[in-house]
Amino acid sequence: MQVEYLADHWDRLQEVAELHHGEWPSPELGDSIEARERTLSTCCRRGEIPLGVIALDQNALCGFALLVPQDFELRPNLSPWLAGVFVRPQYRMRGVGSALAMRIAREAKALGFETLYLYTAHSETLYGRLGWKVLERCFHNNRNYAVMSLKQTDPPVFGL
Repeated sequence: MQVEYLADHWDRLQEVAELHHGEWPSPELGDSIEARERTLSTCCRRGEIPLGVIALDQNALCGFALLVPQDFELRPNLSPWLAGVFVRPQYRMRGVGSALAMRIAREAKALGFETLYLYTAHSETLYGRLGWKVLERCFHNNRNYAVMSLKQTDPPVFGL
């Protein structure tokens, strides 16, 4: 499996948009596949935020992740964020999510950010194993979330 820039795979943008739209339906992000594709096209970059990465196994898209300036409306003062981590069901429990998160952490560090943030309702244990720490817990839009951070000055965890 390789993790590569979405910018190097424009031909995968529609597929990523379809998966992203299916996982996180949201009018703010675009309520059609075409609108979501336009939104995600801003992540087709290297060396600047926002950016996206995809995991490929042979030619199959396994998943994707984003590095964005803002992702959680309750914490606009925190930046940047690991966001939109998605792994197709058939590739879960194989290290794909970890590889995507670690790649985004390396990208943030290369851009000079000492701390990276995320919020999650389901994957606190996974991120905890990768060195992320819970900053706070909150209730938003009828769900419980953990807001987590990864300090880039901490010793590396699992090759970060």
